[in-house]
Amino acid sequence: MTPRSRQRSILVVDDDDRRRESLNKTLSAAGYVVVAARGGVEALQRLRQRQFDLMITGVTMADIDGVQLSRKARRRYPGLPILFLAGESSGDSLISALSADGFPARPHRLSHIEALVESLLDGKAISARRPRVLIVDRDRRVREALADALDRNAYLPFSVPDCKEARREMENGDFDAVIAAYRLRNPSDTACLERMRNEHPGLSVIVTAGSSVGDSEPLPFSVDGIVRQPYSAADVVARLRDVLPADGTRH
Repeated sequence: MTPRSRQRSILVVDDDDRRRESLNKTLSAAGYVVVAARGGVEALQRLRQRQFDLMITGVTMADIDGVQLSRKARRRYPGLPILFLAGESSGDSLISALSADGFPARPHRLSHIEALVESLLDGKAISARRPRVLIVDRDRRVREALADALDRNAYLPFSVPDCKEARREMENGDFDAVIAAYRLRNPSDTACLERMRNEHPGLSVIVTAGSSVGDSEPLPFSVDGIVRQPYSAADVVARLRDVLPADGTRH
């Protein structure tokens, strides 16, 4: 147990009393400052009171599930590492969709969790803040593909289906860039992106659009990049890197 580990604080969230108390005892014995919460609502209260170095949470909980909790937590603390304790009922598709920093193998072994915690906290000490990117697209499959590609390339993705949800997300937290689907001659798309530009002038904006947009059909507002159809998630990430590298510096 090192002096540095004694200074690290961990929020443990789980409505399973036995697992929560077991983690509390194990991590406390390892020298960490542990705060336990019986569910998502209590965890959000704890997060409003102080900042933590790591959050460990169950996925399925009665009040607020781990997915919702992680999203709310990262709005307040974008760089917070999160470790999910997925139960047997949590499918692989759910796990792959979560923007988590780690999943202990099942069944959960305390020694494995302790090692993963140490690894995550050591990594946090040298890692930079990941740029926050908001994806706006009605197509769920497109949102998921882009979110996965961004996460693998050191960005922190958030995704919403429409402009109304996008503006709500922006009210709750700051973003470095937005990737938005744009349909030609759609007034709502035009108004949405114009509002984003006016309300958040420092925001990098990239649009995905049809092959003629920005060429024979100029955009009625300024953007930092256009990715035209047909395109892949890798094409979008490459264009984003041109204006906002993963280290957060802007070109």
